[in-house]
Amino acid sequence: MPRIIDVVDHVNVMDDELVYREPQGGSGDFRFGSQVIVQESQAAVFVRQGQALDALGPGAHTLSTGNLPILTGLLGLATGGRTPFTADLYFVNLKDLPQVPWGTNPPIVLETPGRGMGVVLLITHGVIDIGIEEPVRFVKQYGIGKPILRLGDIRDRIEATATNPAIVAAIGEQAARDIAYESYHNVLEDTILSLDLSRRREGP
Repeated sequence: MPRIIDVVDHVNVMDDELVYREPQGGSGDFRFGSQVIVQESQAAVFVRQGQALDALGPGAHTLSTGNLPILTGLLGLATGGRTPFTADLYFVNLKDLPQVPWGTNPPIVLETPGRGMGVVLLITHGVIDIGIEEPVRFVKQYGIGKPILRLGDIRDRIEATATNPAIVAAIGEQAARDIAYESYHNVLEDTILSLDLSRRREGP
């Protein structure tokens, strides 16, 4: 018989941690009446069958149909049901996190027809302040299936975004008309912000 999780929390949060799954090994068995303790600057998001569902804010929560309405609808349980259900629980760190540097290394090659030698080597860099404002959306996009997600994973994504050929192609025409650096830097900032993580950005 599976062990029912009666009480769960996550207090040992690492400085660079974004998301932490309980149980670490995969889905756990919960029931209405189980207690989830969410720390300050945390959210807890339930995921079932790959779908990010209900979120709980700071506090001690006794699971019920009232605070898990989406999951309840998915399970089709009657009010007050005690039937165990299987789910993943993701604790999301909502604190402001350490800055993540980004940069174009190696330089980006941009063609500038009719200007100088017709090509420029673009080198730019900056830092991103990371903070999660929509925990359900963040878990859905980045956390599902991972036992833990840390800043290093996001840093890799930012670096990959900075040198993505699709971005270079998107700004190529504008770069030919304007100052290459300004064109690239503005588009790059907008693209990085589309990760839904950044609260503030600073250029080189």
